[in-house]
Amino acid sequence: MKKFIATLLVIMALTSAAFAGEKKLSPSMERNLRKTEFNIKLLANALELYANDHYMDYPTQKEFYSRKFDKYIKKSLGKKVKNTDAYYRCPPGGLIKYQRSRYEKIYKLKCRRPYKYGLKALYFSSKEGFVKDDGSKKSSGTGIKPVKKVEEKITESEKKEMIAVIKDLYDAYKKRDLEKVMKLEHEAIVRSGKTAEKRGKYTAIEVYYAFKGTAKDVFRAEGFGMEPLKLDNIRFKKEGGVYKALSAVPIIATKQVAVGTMKVRLRIAALEFERIKGKMKIVKMQMY
Repeated sequence: MKKFIATLLVIMALTSAAFAGEKKLSPSMERNLRKTEFNIKLLANALELYANDHYMDYPTQKEFYSRKFDKYIKKSLGKKVKNTDAYYRCPPGGLIKYQRSRYEKIYKLKCRRPYKYGLKALYFSSKEGFVKDDGSKKSSGTGIKPVKKVEEKITESEKKEMIAVIKDLYDAYKKRDLEKVMKLEHEAIVRSGKTAEKRGKYTAIEVYYAFKGTAKDVFRAEGFGMEPLKLDNIRFKKEGGVYKALSAVPIIATKQVAVGTMKVRLRIAALEFERIKGKMKIVKMQMY
């Protein structure tokens, strides 16, 4: 079960990379970029574990960079490590910067010098999710790449179709209906698999079973439950025939459960839809 979850964590970093147009990097710098993305997402997960133990509040900067925070990094990793310093870094040199609001329960983790990877911005925000922006017309700060920049008018009936699919997916999670979850997410998982395969990290079939295995383990976990469905914060967009449901907070989220030695919860903060054979289908998801 650890293998599925660890694989999915890496896949989420890799597929997020595909949402923004990238400049050509050397093989060594590409590896460094993947490590940085993994570290940022790992620390974001560790912060959520911390929040669960501290009334949904996040640590101060001093606490975040202290050894007291180590246990949350280790929980996120699901394995024992002697030293966690490497997970705070943006290789080949640099430290991930942690910013916490003094007045709101929000935070940001960012790479201080994203330009070394050919990027304009590289960060994770508790409001926006994972953001990778190369400054090009194809790059999107939301983590989902638009086909065109021209925004089109979206009708109320189109919004209702998207909401209906989101509700179906939420109900499938709530009922622990693995078959239906996989059916509704099928196109998005297939495309994630193709992206990961192109990057040479995983095969498409490994991606498929990482998604399925993780969901299966979470559904079986003791105390499984769902957070309330969040539809009020969704911003609907339509660009180039691609439909989007974007939110600053997770739209669909499971409650945290213990899977082996790991604390896990699944959250979806953005979805992208296309019409396939006349039906609205999920083709991309921003998970973290």
